[in-house]
Amino acid sequence: MGTSVPDSARRFSKVARHLASSGDNSRLASASDLQFIIDSAPALIHTAQPDGHIDFFNRTWLEYVGLRLEDLLGWKWTAAIHPDDLDGILEKWRASLASGEPFLHETRVRRADGQYRWMLHHKVALRDESGKIVKWYGSSLDIEERKTAEEQFRRKAEELQRSEFYLAEGQRLAHMGSWPSIPTASTIGLPNYFGCTDSIRPANRLVFRNTWIVSTHTIASPWQT
Repeated sequence: MGTSVPDSARRFSKVARHLASSGDNSRLASASDLQFIIDSAPALIHTAQPDGHIDFFNRTWLEYVGLRLEDLLGWKWTAAIHPDDLDGILEKWRASLASGEPFLHETRVRRADGQYRWMLHHKVALRDESGKIVKWYGSSLDIEERKTAEEQFRRKAEELQRSEFYLAEGQRLAHMGSWPSIPTASTIGLPNYFGCTDSIRPANRLVFRNTWIVSTHTIASPWQT
């Protein structure tokens, strides 16, 4: 399953661009009203300076990780990232800072209860009239349920593949494949066909081979094992 940009991130980035580009202060709410709106939003919102220094997390983010704002600012937020995912997100974030391209990455984040949960992080750059990046706006989305469903699907696909392999091997070893005509020693090809006797004890292999050869040349006599 591919990674898609969450709708909340699209909406937030659109609002951010509008607020930054609007020169009419009468169209903006007061700073306290705007802060209230951001903090009460269900989305996990954060912002960063052009150099990647995170300078804001909304209240929803703080409650999710159970940390204070001062414990996350700058690059301290990395303490909440799963150790196995840290190098990947830092590499991707630095690449976006260098190129200005949108940031989209999945990592596990430690929730307030200590459980690591998968999250999708998205950041977009806000530019001024000259094209210079003046701010990064981001949002994060808990995707633990989606990742769990993907893992269950992967495991079931692997189990099905293994089952098909064992079934094919069982049919080969038990000689359950279909033949175009009555098998004989000449039509089967003893060296290849009797490769399955590797699973029979060495002391019984000669008896098995001789019994099969007699049975394939004497149709009236049953094959006895």
